Amino acid sequence: MVILGATCGNSGSYTLNNGFTEGADQAVGGSSGSTGVAGHKSATGVAETPSATFDDTVNRQAIIGFVIQAGGPPPEEPAAPTGLSATAGDGMVSLDWNDNTEPDLDGYNVYRSTTSGSGYSQINSLPLSSSDYTDNSVTNGITYYYVVTAVDTDLNESVYSNEVSATPDIPSEEVEIIGSWATGTSHTKESGTNRALVFTAHVEEAGAISLDSVTYGGQPMTRITEEIVGTSYRAYVVAFILDEAGVAAATNGTFVPSWSTTPDNVSYSHVFLSNVNQANPVGATAGNGSASSTPNPITTSALSTTDGDMVIDAATCGNTGDYTVNNAFTEAVENDMASSTGTVGYKFTTGADETPSVTNSNSNRQVLVGFVIRH
Repeated sequence: MVILGATCGNSGSYTLNNGFTEGADQAVGGSSGSTGVAGHKSATGVAETPSATFDDTVNRQAIIGFVIQAGGPPPEEPAAPTGLSATAGDGMVSLDWNDNTEPDLDGYNVYRSTTSGSGYSQINSLPLSSSDYTDNSVTNGITYYYVVTAVDTDLNESVYSNEVSATPDIPSEEVEIIGSWATGTSHTKESGTNRALVFTAHVEEAGAISLDSVTYGGQPMTRITEEIVGTSYRAYVVAFILDEAGVAAATNGTFVPSWSTTPDNVSYSHVFLSNVNQANPVGATAGNGSASSTPNPITTSALSTTDGDMVIDAATCGNTGDYTVNNAFTEAVENDMASSTGTVGYKFTTGADETPSVTNSNSNRQVLVGFVIRH
């Protein structure tokens, strides 16, 4: 609204111009008399010119005009961003969220805290033009909490988005095969990081049998698990492991197994692995055996794993035949002996429980072991 006020030094009356409406026209007392007037006009956004005409004899005059601004509703802030997510990496956290759709959007601000729900500090200097952000100023092992806001061109800022958290860390690598699986009693040392050497033995024997120990390059290996069935004839399978320190100290590539009784029917399999957890290289283990042709397939109980582990299964059957490894395991080795068969399979894990299982085409007594190599 525009308001004007005018005064004339003579008595008389005023007429307001330019569409203004008179609000008051009054005589002012005094020896010679004078007149004052006030008026107003609702504004539409164009320039307005206060003007008044004195209808009688004019002498001195004064006029003023001024604008009273409309208050109106407070400016509307943008909506809070939605769909915020966080992905942690090595010394970094990647954030992503849904785009806001306000036509006057200027960008986004990112806030971080080490306390859930409070203590947020803005970590970007200027509003971000895109709905993603990578925070590289973090420390591995610390949990960070994030929220984002939207900002418009009038610097109105939304409330916080949903909160997300992330803990940056050095990613652990999955267990990997170095080189290839091999058979027999020799295996040239493979190069790698955090290595382990896995060795299996498969036997059918008339009488009691046990693999008491194994060395590789003069270094003693550790028994993981074993399984044996049978009375007059026995099917036997056993697995051993050697850690990084033992592999590094080995002076040659020869295995020396020490048996309770020298077996007539025996085969060996072995493989080098990398990225193996050296503190606790072996996770869950399980075994099963049957002195008859059933069950076939033969399975163990399920083994718990974490993403990046490897599950290995090893089996022996008292007949010659062909093995199939089940449940998406990959057959690494199948050893045909004079009157029996051995096999080894493996599977890279994603964190789900895994169940070792094998089927023999000509089964009688069978033994099966499964074990997890941890990353």
